[in-house]
Amino acid sequence: MLKKTLKLGITVAALSCLGLGTVAVTSMLNKNQELSVNAGSTPTNYRIYLINECDDWSSSAIYAHYWGGSSSSTWGSDPAMTKVVSDWSHGIWYYDIPFDTTGILFKTGAGNIPVLNETVDLLLSSYSSQTYVFYVKNDADPSSGKRWWDKMTTAGCNNGQLAAILGKLQVCEADYAYGYYAWPQVNKLFVRPSTYDGTYSFTNINGSVTTLADTVSTLSSLYSAHVA
Repeated sequence: MLKKTLKLGITVAALSCLGLGTVAVTSMLNKNQELSVNAGSTPTNYRIYLINECDDWSSSAIYAHYWGGSSSSTWGSDPAMTKVVSDWSHGIWYYDIPFDTTGILFKTGAGNIPVLNETVDLLLSSYSSQTYVFYVKNDADPSSGKRWWDKMTTAGCNNGQLAAILGKLQVCEADYAYGYYAWPQVNKLFVRPSTYDGTYSFTNINGSVTTLADTVSTLSSLYSAHVA
């Protein structure tokens, strides 16, 4: 019974990857169709999240400057982060950085800016950065004048916030930054600490209407089938 249940869960996940709702599950199973997803991934990038709690940065774009890994950003043309949630303090942002990155800082401009508009260096080699959300604080380091950051191990969301975060994932892709390989990260940070309505519907990154329950189930099932 357990094996059969697991197989059904994986099949439902695969159906979700095809853009089919749960109504289509029974007929698809009766036809014994072969379903597959893109499996197998070598770690190249992971997604780093940032909550902007700095009042002075409330109307600013945020950029990431990172170094020490297989590739680094260039000061003066640092990449902009993506704002994914607007109604949590001054927003939640993310950027996909190389898996072996050792350091990062956040700032309000791509190039040279006042020190109050960038953070103190964040050394990722000190801990497993994939399991934290970082946030920018109002406080500044007295010696450098740069903004302090801190970390959160969990960040419970409401329905809309969780939908916005999960909606930016390619749930059927095997990728540590934006695919189902990222399930342990998004589960620990956002899903598990959240109280949400599984029937809450939203449009995902591919333009398909889905629910929080279906998205969580798909991520969990595919990770269990191909990784765990």
